[in-house]
Amino acid sequence: MITYNELTKKYARAGKDDVAFHRVARKVLGAEYGNACQDANEAFIAGYNSGNVTTRENLARKSANLVILKLLREYGVSNWLDLDGPQAKRKPVNNARQSFISQTVKDREFKSDCGLWGRKL
Repeated sequence: MITYNELTKKYARAGKDDVAFHRVARKVLGAEYGNACQDANEAFIAGYNSGNVTTRENLARKSANLVILKLLREYGVSNWLDLDGPQAKRKPVNNARQSFISQTVKDREFKSDCGLWGRKL
């Protein structure tokens, strides 16, 4: 079984990019970086075992990096290559309930004296 460190040493260019990526992740995540690496290691093993001989190393590295990238996005980093540059603002997710309410339901009001719903005037 190959480890993540052995894989980055095997491919020089991938090693440089991965070192830079992990340096940024360590800087942004701080104390959470250790937990993120444990989750990334589990994803690395699962990715390595799921691929065939030619793709398993790339699949494993991608799946490990995606785990850490997900945490970086939760911390507000959308472009890890340029931390000093402006980060793209994420659009807030609409409440699921808002999209399912029809206009007829929105036009109703509750009448407390009789306990029934009526139309808004």
